[in-house]
Amino acid sequence: MLACIMLACTTVINGIGFQEGHVRTAAYTGCLLTVVLVVLFGVVLTPVIAKFTVFSIVQASLAVSIEGGAFYFFTDTPEQFPGGPNFTPIYYTTVLGVVSNAFSIFGVLIYWQYMREWTFRNLLILANALHVTVALLQTFVFLRWNLAIGISDKVFVLGGTSMLEVTRQWMWMPTLILTSKLCPQGMESTMFALLAGCASAGHTMAKYIGAFVLHELNVRPVGAVNEEHQFSK
Repeated sequence: MLACIMLACTTVINGIGFQEGHVRTAAYTGCLLTVVLVVLFGVVLTPVIAKFTVFSIVQASLAVSIEGGAFYFFTDTPEQFPGGPNFTPIYYTTVLGVVSNAFSIFGVLIYWQYMREWTFRNLLILANALHVTVALLQTFVFLRWNLAIGISDKVFVLGGTSMLEVTRQWMWMPTLILTSKLCPQGMESTMFALLAGCASAGHTMAKYIGAFVLHELNVRPVGAVNEEHQFSK
């Protein structure tokens, strides 16, 4: 039943999101349906599993994504955004993507070598705190502070992206192991899919929240010439 409800909620959210100009509606609807899911989890699932599913949704939802605006901030040409990072699309998507994947593996190796004996609570607290700290440091690029302290955009973004992937794996690994431990005997595949779906729903919600924030701040770059005003809100 929960799987069917999650499918219905996801279909509704994505259906609204595909319609241009409905950013607020998508964000409000997503928040409402997320609350509905949380309540249903509390009613249908056992308390321990329900708490974990709520944690998974909240943790993923709060990782707000502003990628829609950040893409143009980083890849606009000098004509479109004078004084910007002016990365090429290949560097921003391919190079950073490859480095991210490499450091993702590095994060797993560090976890396996040094952190697997930690308690889940301590590891999740540390991982979330570090992830938030590294994410906040990315504002240095948006404010151009990194140039003031002598660090180039490419070096700063490359380092920040790498650290974000490491901390993301430190958040994901204990969640994955906890999921396997919470799956009731005989229902492993069903429960694992449900719990993984919760995290996925949270990530989707984070994108809608990010789009809502950009919309409300009137940050709507499109790759036009001289659109630097879009990034000075």
